[in-house]
Order: sequence, then structure tokens, then C-alpha cells
Amino acid sequence: MPTADGRGKDLASSAQRLSRMLGLDLESEHDLAEIGGVASYIAAQQRHRIENALDLVLSRGPRQRTQHHAGRGRSRGPLSLR
Repeated sequence: MPTADGRGKDLASSAQRLSRMLGLDLESEHDLAEIGGVASYIAAQQRHRIENALDLVLSRGPRQRTQHHAGRGRSRGPLSLR
């Protein structure tokens, strides 16, 4: 899948893309290190949100679902999803 700006997916291109999204210019190795820290922070926050969402879903226990059949207009009762 191509990137939004059509450029590469290498570290330098990705760092430039992220810095542009934040309204910054990537001019030095120091800037590259800073944007790397921002990228790490964003990735950690995404992981944290996914983990919390999974914990919430799993805390609800097994789901009960009603089984529907197309064209019948009625259910056949609960169907346990494992």
C-alpha cells in the first residue's frame, strides 16, 4: 500500500512525513531523534488504547448472540460465541 504522500516507507521518509504532520521541519540528526521519540510515544499510546479496549471486551465474558436467518424474519434463539 502506498504512503499518503507517495514517498518511501523508510525511516527518513517516515520521519519527514510525521514531522510535517506536526508542522515541523526535519533538519538535523537531533530532529530525527526527537521525531523518533514522538513516534514511539504515539505507538505506545495506540498499544495502550488497544489493550484497554480488549480488556473491556474480555471482561464482559462470553457473548450471547441471536442467530438470524435471511428471509425468515425471526430468530432461532441465542447462539453462544466462543
